[in-house]
Amino acid sequence: MRPMVLRTLLVTLFLLALTASAAAGLQEGRKASPFDQLRWNDGAPEVRVEETWYVPLSIEGVAVSEVLAYCEKRWPGQRQKRFAEDLAEAMQLMGHDLPRTVALELRRVSDGEEVTLKGVTCTQEKRQRVKSALSERRERPRAPATISREDALADLAEFGARLRDQFAYLEWKGVDLESALQDIEESLEPSSATIPTPELANHLQRLLMRFGDGHARVDCSAAPRPRRLLPVPRLELAGDGFVAVQLDRSDFFRPSRPFVVAIDGVLIEEWVDAVRPWLADGSEALVRSRAPRLIADLDRGRAALGLEESDQVEVTFARDARGRGKKSETFDVVARDMRADRWLQRETGWLEVPAAKRVKGGVGYVRLPQMDDDLIPELRRAMTEFRDAGGLIVDVRGNGGGQRGLLLALAGYLVDPDEPPVIANVAAYRKSELFRPDHLGGSRHLYRAEDDHWSDDEKATIAAFADEFEPEWKLPDGFSEWHYLLLRPTGDAGEYHFTKPTVVLCDEACFSATDIFLGGLELLPNVTLVGRPSGGGSARVQGFTLPNSQIEVRCASMASFRPDGRTYDGHGVEVDVDVAREPGDLLRDGGDAQLEAAIAALRKRKR
Repeated sequence: MRPMVLRTLLVTLFLLALTASAAAGLQEGRKASPFDQLRWNDGAPEVRVEETWYVPLSIEGVAVSEVLAYCEKRWPGQRQKRFAEDLAEAMQLMGHDLPRTVALELRRVSDGEEVTLKGVTCTQEKRQRVKSALSERRERPRAPATISREDALADLAEFGARLRDQFAYLEWKGVDLESALQDIEESLEPSSATIPTPELANHLQRLLMRFGDGHARVDCSAAPRPRRLLPVPRLELAGDGFVAVQLDRSDFFRPSRPFVVAIDGVLIEEWVDAVRPWLADGSEALVRSRAPRLIADLDRGRAALGLEESDQVEVTFARDARGRGKKSETFDVVARDMRADRWLQRETGWLEVPAAKRVKGGVGYVRLPQMDDDLIPELRRAMTEFRDAGGLIVDVRGNGGGQRGLLLALAGYLVDPDEPPVIANVAAYRKSELFRPDHLGGSRHLYRAEDDHWSDDEKATIAAFADEFEPEWKLPDGFSEWHYLLLRPTGDAGEYHFTKPTVVLCDEACFSATDIFLGGLELLPNVTLVGRPSGGGSARVQGFTLPNSQIEVRCASMASFRPDGRTYDGHGVEVDVDVAREPGDLLRDGGDAQLEAAIAALRKRKR
C-alpha cells in the first residue's frame, strides 16, 4: 500500500474513533441528571436535591428557563419529558456540557430563599429515578389556596395519624399531641366556610417544631413568599452576634459598623426569640444558625413581636455585638430574600503556613463541603498524598449533611487496626408497616447486633458495649432493636494508619450526617475538634403529603444517639477548642480565625 494511501486511511480511522468517542460521551450524558426528584407545579419544575425541594434557576450558569424554551422548540409538546429525561443532551445541543458535578442556583420552595449548591453530582441513577417518578405521576397537584374546614380537619387527623405511625421523636419532648391537635382544631374558625391552606401549614409547622426534630419540616406550595423582607444581602453569625455582608462578600453592608444589633428598635436577640416557634426546639447552635433566614421575614417577626406592619424598616448597626458605636438607618423593605452561599472556597491540598507556624512534614488540608460518597475517591487520593504529612486538617464547616461513606473512609485511616472497632452511632426506628426490616441499613450503615454484616469480633464488641449503653431517653414501646455504626479499617488497597495529629474544623451549620461524622471522629485519640459546636440532628427522614391541602410533611423515623447516650438532636457535637468566626472571616478576602486555631492545635499536639 502506498504511503499516502496508508496515511489517509489512518487519519480516517482516527477521525472515526474520535466521532465514536464523542457520540459515546453524548450518549452517556443523555442519561445523567443532578436532581434526586422532579415534579411540576402549573408547568414549572420543582426539583429535590438531597432532602430539600427547590425551584431550579440555573444549571452551570445556564438559565433553566432557557433550557425549557430549547426543549419546547426542539421537541414540541414534550418539554417536561425532555427536561426530565434528556437534560444533559439538551444542554449539550445548546452548546453547554453537563459535567459530572455541577453548580445549581435554586430557590427553596419552603421559604423562597435563593441558594447556590456546588459540586452536585450528575448520575444515571438520579435520571432513572426522575424518569420513573414522572411515569407514575406526570404533574403534582399544586396546593389549593383554601380548603373547606371539613377537609382541613381531615388533614389534621391524617397528620396526627402519620406522626403516631412513623415519627420517632413523638414522645421525646413530652408534647401532648392530642391536646395540640385539639388546639389547632379550635383555632380553625368554625364559622368559616374555608380555611387558607398556608394558615393550616403554619399551625402544623409550629406544632412539629416543638418535638425537637431538626429534620422536621412542613412545606406548602400555596404559601406566599414573604411580603416585606430585611434589606440586608446577607445576615450571618459571627462571634456572639449577627453581621451584615454584601452579596459578593467584598465588604460589610456598613463597613464601619458590621453588626446588626436591632431592627425596628427591638434588639436582635429578641428577634431570635420571636422566630423560635418556627425553628426546631433543638440546640442553641441550630437555632442561631437558622434564625437569620426567618428574621429576614419582617412580617413574621413583627407579628410575633406585636409590631406594626410597615413598608420601611429601621436597622441599627454597631461596631460590635454589644452595640458600641451604634447608628440607626431607615430603609425601604425589599421584595426578595437574602442569599445564602457556601462562603468557604479553599480547595483540598497542602496548606501554606507561615514559617513561624509551620508543622514539620507540612499540613494536609481536606475540604468536604458536603457528605457526598462521590467524594470518597478524592479523599483517598488526598490521604495518599498526605501520608507523610506532619498533621491533617479536615474542614467540614457549613456542611449540612448527606451520606456517611466519607466518615467510614476517613476513619479507615485514623482507627488503630490493632484496637477494637469504635462504635460511633446507636439508633432505633419506630416500627411501621411502611418500613422494611433493613430500614437503617444501606447508606446509613446501621445494623442490628446479630446482623450477618458483622464479623464475630465486631459482634463481641457490640455485645460488650450494649451491656453498658444507657440512652438519656428511654425509648417507648414500638421501636426496633438497637442498630450500630462501627468505625474500623475498611481494607481499601491504599489504606494505612495515619498516626499524626488530626484537626476537624466545624461550625453551627454542620448538621445531620456531618453530626455523625463529628461524633464518630471525636472518639479517636488523635483527633481534635476546633470551631463551634454543630447544629445537632440525625434522622432517617420520612415524608408524606396531606391529601386535601397537598401540604408536605417530613419527620424523623429514627431516634439517634451518641455512644455516651446523648441524642444527636437537641445537643449537637461540642468542640475541644471553641473558636468563633470573626466578622472579617465572612469576607471574600478576609481571614480565617478558626483555621488559624486549627494550625495552633496541630502544633500543640505535636509537642
